[in-house]
Amino acid sequence: MEVQVDGKVISISHPEKILWDEFNFTKADYIRYLLEVSEFLLPYTKDRMLMYWLYPHAFKT
Repeated sequence: MEVQVDGKVISISHPEKILWDEFNFTKADYIRYLLEVSEFLLPYTKDRMLMYWLYPHAFKT
């Protein structure tokens, strides 16, 4: 999977990976969501440190 942002092509590895089992929500779904809300989200995150860490397998039982 590849997405284009500001004229740059970004390759997404393992877009089919399930991030949230209970919702069957994949990495590709998450990327699409971020692209949809970026217009509204980015003005509030300008000049702020922003990190997202996900360890989906750490919480599986």
